Amino acid sequence: PGHSLSQHGALHLATSPFHVATPMGVGAALWLGSRLAAHPSVRRCLATLGTVAIAVAGAFWGLGV
Repeated sequence: PGHSLSQHGALHLATSPFHVATPMGVGAALWLGSRLAAHPSVRRCLATLGTVAIAVAGAFWGLGV
């Protein structure tokens, strides 16, 4: 909100907590969704994807890429 995604560049997208919150939220939803999955391979896949999404988003924000 307030500006277009291309207005400030990729660095802003990777370091802004407001923009990083979206992939973190998606990662958390995937991880939580894995707890509801019945099949073990689906559970592992969702949990892994969620964890990776949270870790990458956190690294971008924390390291100030």
